[in-house]
Amino acid sequence: MICVKLGCFVRNALPDGICQPGLSGICPPVPKQELQVRQVQRDSVRVPLNEAEIIHANCAADEVLTGGGWSTGFSLGLEVLFSRANPADPTHEWQVLVANTGGGVSPEVFPYAQCAKLVDAS
Repeated sequence: MICVKLGCFVRNALPDGICQPGLSGICPPVPKQELQVRQVQRDSVRVPLNEAEIIHANCAADEVLTGGGWSTGFSLGLEVLFSRANPADPTHEWQVLVANTGGGVSPEVFPYAQCAKLVDAS
């Protein structure tokens, strides 16, 4: 059973939910934290004419992937087949499958990952 005292959970409560003698129920100090979000953009990748490539952007090991996407300055003949978290590493890597189906150029594509982590508040 767990008792609640001063907003803190204390184990080994008596059956009626009252804390056993000697248990103060005071929470230890917890550092204040905030969510830090950043966008990680990988260097551009050129997709050759009539080819497809999987390109990716990664979060750091201490971050969690929360989303992602891609951008380009020239989209004629560019086809995005998917833009998603990598099923093999869904917490750190965003991947985009891009095909260049025409337009006579090799467009630059910029994949990005949206990454987040908890940091101590100042």
